[in-house]
Amino acid sequence: MLRGTAWLTASNFISRLLGAIYIIPWYIWMGSYAATANRSLHHGL
Repeated sequence: MLRGTAWLTASNFISRLLGAIYIIPWYIWMGSYAATANRSLHHGL
């Protein structure tokens, strides 16, 4: 059970790290429209 918990913890950390690697360049690319684009994504527009 301890190995399963370690795998879950590691995969959760890696997933969050990959998300940060993805979102930071996206915010830079969007520039001043980043906040508006982020709201649109959450509302499904």
